[in-house]
Amino acid sequence: MIKTWLFLIFLLLLFQLTFFSCHNPVLKAYELNKYNSVEIPFDLNVGDLLFCDVKPDIKSIADNYRLLPQITSLPGYADDHVAMYIGDNKFIEATPYLYRPLKNEWLGVIITPYWFLKLWATNITFAYVDTDQKTRNAAVEWAKTQIGRPYGEKGYRCGELIFEAYKQQNLVLNFTWPPGSNISYNADYPYSLLRADQLVLYSNIPPTANISKELGYQYGNQTIYYFSAINSSDLDGLIIKYIWDFGDGTNHTGIEDFITHIYERPGKYTVTLTVVDNAEATGTETTTVLIKQEENNPSDNEDEDNIEPDQNPSDNSEEKNSSQETIEEKPYLGLLILIIMIFAIFLSIICLILVIRK
Repeated sequence: MIKTWLFLIFLLLLFQLTFFSCHNPVLKAYELNKYNSVEIPFDLNVGDLLFCDVKPDIKSIADNYRLLPQITSLPGYADDHVAMYIGDNKFIEATPYLYRPLKNEWLGVIITPYWFLKLWATNITFAYVDTDQKTRNAAVEWAKTQIGRPYGEKGYRCGELIFEAYKQQNLVLNFTWPPGSNISYNADYPYSLLRADQLVLYSNIPPTANISKELGYQYGNQTIYYFSAINSSDLDGLIIKYIWDFGDGTNHTGIEDFITHIYERPGKYTVTLTVVDNAEATGTETTTVLIKQEENNPSDNEDEDNIEPDQNPSDNSEEKNSSQETIEEKPYLGLLILIIMIFAIFLSIICLILVIRK
């Protein structure tokens, strides 16, 4: 019985070894990414880049055990991590893969097969550096010389490895901000690499527009509204332009995600926000605002007109109540006078009778 179980375990191990040694997952043409419908290119070129997020459950475990304290996950933006394709469905990357207690450091630069990356990665997006293939090949060869270097300050973080690999080929990856300016920054983090001027996404994901609105104040026929696009997002890049159409014939274009607008006339207006990302893709959302004309209550005005300047409305009510009480008391007073008059007449008659008898 024991021999049978050992034989079955041996067959299972043999199958796993055979599977992982022969199984070479091919990046199929237009294979859809499970998480964001990104089209994976048919054939990645050496030097191309993979961007991804860390799956929330993996990130949670890593945080609980303090395994990956260097990674700050931003779900849905594909900018937690970046790796470089070296061919044969493998990537070179800098990641805190294995802790080496004797050196008090993380093993960083390693080669990882694509199937292993997909075990913990989500929101996978591919891009390429806009240069010749010779430069890409040279960047990969330089990165391979760094295998075994630690992760972090003693070696490289994921974005720093890619940045340095291309810098060694006299190609400095950078991104410009604000758009159209001459101010540029080193693209040595995943989020900045995604926005690098020299980077092109294989399949750009359009941005998502989102409008938040709040009534400011109303004075006469002027109404001010506050509009915010802060919840707008771009999964694999950066929103570089906000285009507002306020529905009253006016519009505004800028890089600010917050704006105010004054409506001069009452009415119902359709507000449209269009956001543009760094690949010139757009996303749009509309909302409506209802501007009402400010009205005064006529009854309130009449009451106010009837009140004299130095007169307290409460005093008027007291006087009315007192006069009403006086009117209600008059019938009783007349009856009392009548009784007194009858009694007086009766006394007069008695006195007259007594005088006659004498």
